Parts: sequence; C-alpha cells; structure tokens
Amino acid sequence: MPPPPRPVRSTPIKAARKEGSIWSAAAPNLDIKRRELRFSMHGKYIIIPTSRFLKSYMPAVGRTREGRFSDILKNIPVASGQEVKMYGPLVNALNKANICPGFKFAITYSRGDPSEKSNEAVDVGMYPSGYVPQAPKGKSKSAQNDWSFVEICIECKTEPEALDPFDDRNDDKQPTSKDRKGVLGQILSYAEFVLTRQQRTCLFMVLLLGDLCRLVRFDRSGAIASEKFNYKTNGGALIEFLWRYARCDLATRGYDPSAERVSPTSDLGKKMLARATKKPADAGPEDYVRELFEKSLKTDWSWWKLRVDGEHGVVRHFLVGEPNFQAPGVAGRGTRGYVALDADNIDGQFYYLKDAWRVVSRQIDKEGKILQFLNKNGVKYIPTLECHGDIISPTIQLTKTNQLWKDLHKRKTSAVCPFKKHQHYRIVVKEVGQEMAKFERGRQLIHAL
Repeated sequence: MPPPPRPVRSTPIKAARKEGSIWSAAAPNLDIKRRELRFSMHGKYIIIPTSRFLKSYMPAVGRTREGRFSDILKNIPVASGQEVKMYGPLVNALNKANICPGFKFAITYSRGDPSEKSNEAVDVGMYPSGYVPQAPKGKSKSAQNDWSFVEICIECKTEPEALDPFDDRNDDKQPTSKDRKGVLGQILSYAEFVLTRQQRTCLFMVLLLGDLCRLVRFDRSGAIASEKFNYKTNGGALIEFLWRYARCDLATRGYDPSAERVSPTSDLGKKMLARATKKPADAGPEDYVRELFEKSLKTDWSWWKLRVDGEHGVVRHFLVGEPNFQAPGVAGRGTRGYVALDADNIDGQFYYLKDAWRVVSRQIDKEGKILQFLNKNGVKYIPTLECHGDIISPTIQLTKTNQLWKDLHKRKTSAVCPFKKHQHYRIVVKEVGQEMAKFERGRQLIHAL
C-alpha cells in the first residue's frame, strides 16, 4: 500500500493538475523546479531596515497618510498550521479601509492560473479594480489566480521563524531548514510567474509570518527584503507601503513604461489577429513564421506593443503575443524571444524580437553591435540586424539590487560584488528560425542547411 498522505500544514503543499492527472505540489517535478530556482538565486539576497526599504524603493508621495489605518490588521487571526483563516480577515480589512483606491485584494490560494499546468497560486493578490478575479458561487472562497494582472503577491504563513524564507543571522540571508527552503522556493516560483507573464523591471511581494511581516523586492539581479516588523502593533510600515504603492507611477510600481498592453478586442488587437490568420494562397513551408505568430496570440496571454530605442534616436514599435522562448529563473537575463510585427507596417514581414536584461560589462559587447559588424563584413548564415538598443526612455532601466550591495560595502574596497548589473535591452532581426524538431522531413533540414 502507498504511504498515507502528508498532512497539509502550509501552502507549499497543494493539489495541482498536470495533463489531466492529479499530483501533489510536493511531487518531484515541482520540487526540482523550486530547488533550481533557489540554486540560481544563491547568494543574491539582501536584508535592510524597513525604513530604508520604503525610502529607497517606495518613496513618499505628495499626499500623506497622517497615521491613519495603522491598526486595521490587529485582529488577523494567527493559529499554527491554519493560515487559511488569515485570508478572509486580511482581505476584508484592506478592502474595507480602501487604502489602495483603484485596486482590490482577492483570495486566490486554491485556484491557480488556468494557463499554468502546475496550478500554483499565491494566497492573496492585489489587482487593478477592473481585473479582480471573482470567487465562484458556492462554498469556495478562493478566486482564480491571474499571473498576468496581479500587482502584489501576499503570502501568509503562521510561523514567524519556522517558515521564514530568509534568515537574518546568516551572511547570505538564506535559510538552512527544509521547511524554510521550501517557502523560499515557493515565493521565487511566484516571482518567476509574474516576471514571465508581465513586462516588469521589478516586482514587490508581502510576506506575513505570524504577527510579523517582510516586504520584498525582486529584480533581475536579486532580491531585497526588509527586516521583520510586527504588522499588528506596528502596522504603519505595511500600510504605508500599500498606501504609497497605490499612488505612485507605473515605473515605481515595477512596470516597464516601454511596453503597452494590447487588448485582443481593440482595433490594434484585431489587426494583429487578422494578419496572423491571413494565410497566403501560395503558402509553402516558409509559412511556419505566420503560424508561429498566430500560435502566440493566445487569449489567456497578454499581447504587447514593445518599443525599441534604436540607434541615432530612431524609435520603433513591435507587436507581440506569447514568447516562443522564455529563459527560466528570477535573476539573470530573463531572455524572451517573440515573433513580431512592425506596428507601423502590420501587413509587412515578420521579425524576431529578443528582449533581455543584458549584463553590463566592458568585456561584453551588445549583441546588436556584433551582428552589425558581421553583417557589414558580409558574413553569411547569421541573422540580419533590423534594430537594437537599450531601453532609455523615459529612463534607463537598470537593476538596483547590485547597486544596493555596493552602497552597503563602500568601505570594503577589496570586496567583490556577487550581484551582476543588468540593463534592459531589445534586438530585432529579420529572420525567424524554426526548431529542428519541427521539420517534417530530413530533406527540409538539409535544404535549409
């Protein structure tokens, strides 16, 4: 007989669906994914005082809160192993106080995003008012998690130490116990989902650990967490963070201003779909490019208009759907590859757009410059550069975790920064390749070679 199931004590263990079968979130494939996320983020954490966190990453806005609402979370129930009892009072208190006009909080702990097979779902999410998921009628109080629109993920744990994903006592701020590592892998997985589904420069997360709280900021260089504070007796810091977040601009909230979401029902969205479904009468094997673009226009995935700040001040815009390549992980280049259309010539040719957070180093040239040199010198069988450039408007997009480490270690001149500096970069080429596995016959591959 199989061993009895382990008791559910916190959300790292959840039921999930994979290709029609039921499996536990403790199943090996999800455990492996979260372990790999932890491995890729090793040594990439910084913990700072909450006051500095707010001052540096969520600065004060014009309108002050004047101390109001600081005690609205004092009655959140905390009982060991019963985190589900925290969700309702938390969401009700935040929504009733209306500290975040234009946003609402929703319980989403048991219903994952339907477009993701793992069924992972954060406990509570903050959403724009027009995109708040609703719980179905009946006994379930959980709405459906939506990684494409969630603004802030809020994860609840009942144990302030045993389930804290960070350890202030360790130099690398990483936990050593199995349970704490599990929670770290869990929140990294949530951060990866948001970075994958949205156009972000960074994202924020709130961790409730019993009566204590941490604020966390992720970017492509690493993660910055605040020191723990009591949100019941000293709730001003959490409320202040949420208050400021709802009143700051998109860039401060972590959104990429160079990306504009395109609704499938808008005029531009309809033109994208019309171009994608317009099969040429003489369509041959090369029509796979159009088919790739058509496949990318999923209704459960956001469509985008992306700006490329090219050379000599030339700005181009390209239309994309779901990426056909997505690099895994939180820290790193976060490379995404799209089949794209020129927004100013939708009936024209297709392009391939690569969006990445390149490593800033004197030893590493921009990919576009290398292609430009090779194209100029007549090198064959390489992509043809269309345009490229760092995102520079309205501001240059750089990671900030690496800079914080340098600020904290100014006096240690011999210390080597473990964080890489990344800058947001896009490159567009004229050719769109095809996976080797997609060739129907060997003759097609030989002809291409």
